[in-house]
Amino acid sequence: MIECGGYGFGERVAALLGAAASPQTIAVVQHTLRATNPIGFMQAARFVTGGETPPLGAGLTMPLLLIQGEEDRVTQAAANAELLARVVPDATLVMLPRCGHLPEAEAPARVNELIEQHLCAGSKA
Repeated sequence: MIECGGYGFGERVAALLGAAASPQTIAVVQHTLRATNPIGFMQAARFVTGGETPPLGAGLTMPLLLIQGEEDRVTQAAANAELLARVVPDATLVMLPRCGHLPEAEAPARVNELIEQHLCAGSKA
């Protein structure tokens, strides 16, 4: 359906965002989704689901910051971020309340703050 252009990316914005998303954030994400290349999206989807990827977290040894929205309905934390946080030795998982699949769009100031803290902590080690 995606390959045929029938997926309606722009209309799926509500499935990606949390309850606190502003009208401006909704508009930006909707515009971005409508500009998504269906062929590129399908290539990425095939790669992720193709079974040729290494095990989750394989070989990662660096400090890892995972930021996920508590209202993410696309990739639930229990099926992804929580698993990765358990297998990577120096991983930190931060769950952002009232955010969905795109916390960097929904709470950019908070995400930037978390990234800055993470990077500064790494530079002092």
